[in-house]
Amino acid sequence: MSDALGEAKRALLGMVGGKAPPAGIDWSKVAAMAAAHRLESLLAWRADPDGWAVPEAVASDWDKARRAAALHSLGFQAALRLAGERLDAAGIDWVALKGVALAWRDYPAPELRPMRDIDILVARDEVLRAAEVLAAAGFVMPRTDDMADAAAVAEALRQDKHLPPLEHAALGVTLELHHALSDPPERHGYYSPQLDPAAMLAGRQTAQIGGAAVPCPASEDLLAHLMVHALYGHRLDCGPLVLADIHFLLGAREIDWAGFVARAQAQGWARGAALLLALTVRHFGPQPYSLPVPPETIIAAAEGALLANPATRDHAETLADLTAARSPAALAKAVRRRLRPDRQVVASEGAGGSGWMFWPVWAVRRVGRLIARFGNRRAMTEARGAATVIRWLRP
Repeated sequence: MSDALGEAKRALLGMVGGKAPPAGIDWSKVAAMAAAHRLESLLAWRADPDGWAVPEAVASDWDKARRAAALHSLGFQAALRLAGERLDAAGIDWVALKGVALAWRDYPAPELRPMRDIDILVARDEVLRAAEVLAAAGFVMPRTDDMADAAAVAEALRQDKHLPPLEHAALGVTLELHHALSDPPERHGYYSPQLDPAAMLAGRQTAQIGGAAVPCPASEDLLAHLMVHALYGHRLDCGPLVLADIHFLLGAREIDWAGFVARAQAQGWARGAALLLALTVRHFGPQPYSLPVPPETIIAAAEGALLANPATRDHAETLADLTAARSPAALAKAVRRRLRPDRQVVASEGAGGSGWMFWPVWAVRRVGRLIARFGNRRAMTEARGAATVIRWLRP
């Protein structure tokens, strides 16, 4: 990674936490990363007109992004209310995950926490009925054909944590219907902690959002899900918003820290909790609780991974899988997993056709992308950083 890019990353992380930008930073790099990681609204709110020397064009773009996010939040609120009303009427227990509770309950304003979609959790044995209920309300999978759709749903139940995305065309909102909180243990080449969806549903709490009572995770459940999702599900490539999420969540709620730490240790993600808390302290200031600080090399690698180029995130995932292998057999299995599309990929991208007919084109395309990225210095550096963090996280 170039010194200029590293400096821009460190400056942007500091700015998200409220620190004034240093003189001489490359604003084009800062602005590009802010846009890629949904940070513009938060930066527009953070920016001090007297102490932050933000170029006029960049400040204008941030203000526009904040206004657009405020409008989009209204659409998400309407979609959430519609989905919730239909699920309640059908007698299906549900809980709104991640961004919903954070945006409307914990952040100073909902537009500061832009969402790509709405995540809703239901019990696994209710997920297909919930999908039918939501389809009647306008939340549907983009159509391919009935056979491909059925295959994609079957594979999502077998090896994913949510069904294929549901889209509401009129509201312009995507909804992900979850039946689990963690990727299946065998999904990656490294350890993936398994959070309990039944416990989250049982412990849900109600929040008033837009005049509606919305079931949201209990504080400790939300914090655990944020950490496991960001680190073990996404290898931190979901961006610095996770640090802002933790900061605003801890500022708004009381946490049972003894119970939280005991859970993290029992489920094998205590190191991940320590890393994210340390990053939050570093960039947002003192927090209500902290754990032993990880080595500086791990913190530096995590900072780079937080602002990885979204266009090359699958490269980091591949390298993390391969370098996490602990034996030749595990490495061979990881290579097979990366070069052979699983049945869910075939179902969703191959219209339900034969895996062997779909494989050659898919493999050539994937290998071509990887070869191109091996020549991309930034992609390689960010992938190595993510892999370093994943190896350190091993329980």
